[in-house]
Amino acid sequence: MRQIAVFFTTLALALAAVSVSASDLDSETIDNWANTMSEIEVWAQENEISDADMVDPDDPTNLESSMAMAARNHDGMQDIITSNGFSDGDEWASTGARIVNAYGAVVMEEDDAGSYSEMQEQMEAQLAQLEQDPNITEEQMGMIREQMDNALAMMQRMSEAPDADKQAVRDNRARLDELFEQ
Repeated sequence: MRQIAVFFTTLALALAAVSVSASDLDSETIDNWANTMSEIEVWAQENEISDADMVDPDDPTNLESSMAMAARNHDGMQDIITSNGFSDGDEWASTGARIVNAYGAVVMEEDDAGSYSEMQEQMEAQLAQLEQDPNITEEQMGMIREQMDNALAMMQRMSEAPDADKQAVRDNRARLDELFEQ
């Protein structure tokens, strides 16, 4: 039941791509998006929709693209999205990417994770140490580098989340914590 929401959340926090919209996030929009995610989770389980069916094969690391593609490919999702106040899957996907990005930024700030530059330096230092480990194969290092590049890109996008989006997330933190912790 939680598989799809967890998948989108994990993907978003590891590999999110955000699209900035001209409209502000507000409590109603955030609540509508969270409701949509909860309903899609149940719908996907009932319809035996797999995680692979929800990922854009052309750009699997792009949360917004994957969410929009999934909505286009599944009428049931589109019905849930529009019944929760979104005009279409693209609007829903863009809103979701903004929410997830701002949520990640708020969590990083509250965890005192440091600035993007500081985190980048720490990750690069860890990578340099791993490169010296004779027990790690070149293939494993390639995978580690790819994961680090994806994590750095995600952290960069989170560090660029607009202050207004972060404030909207803070104002709705309890609702989002409930959704993301499922």
